Amino acid sequence: MDKAIFENKKILIIDDDQLSTKLTHKKLEKRGFIVESRNSALEFLEELKEGKAENYHMILLDVMMPDISGLEVLEEIRKIKNNIELPVIMVTSKDEVEDVVDALKKGANDYVSKPLNLELALARMSTQFTLQEVNGLSLQAKQVNTINTMVTTLNHEINNPLAIAIGNLTICKEK
Repeated sequence: MDKAIFENKKILIIDDDQLSTKLTHKKLEKRGFIVESRNSALEFLEELKEGKAENYHMILLDVMMPDISGLEVLEEIRKIKNNIELPVIMVTSKDEVEDVVDALKKGANDYVSKPLNLELALARMSTQFTLQEVNGLSLQAKQVNTINTMVTTLNHEINNPLAIAIGNLTICKEK
């Protein structure tokens, strides 16, 4: 996997398991990520409400935490950021089909099990970054089309009065 896709991507890990968080943190840093972590989901929610969660490219979010469930945190994130703006990958030891479906219905981009298989997680993260890039290119193409339409319209709006003025000047000149 190309390490360049991960360069300067800021990842937030939200997990109450400090050992798991440290291991994941170090592994991701070795792959070129800028990594931050929170052991309290409530602490992160305060940051989110204050607009301080703007700098993250992705969140790895544990489902089972003591203060609030990761699914509740996910619902709060989705009130502010959609799944393209801020991908969230749920990380948990729960891997029942119902749990996965519930997380995806609530707006999770993907779901990985603990203990974290780094290569699998990186592949899923890469997919989310690719989707972000494709979405950005699509938005740029739409903006270019909008600008082209505006230029054509303005060109038409300017040329009609100019043609009339030039026509009138030509008539005046001939007299």
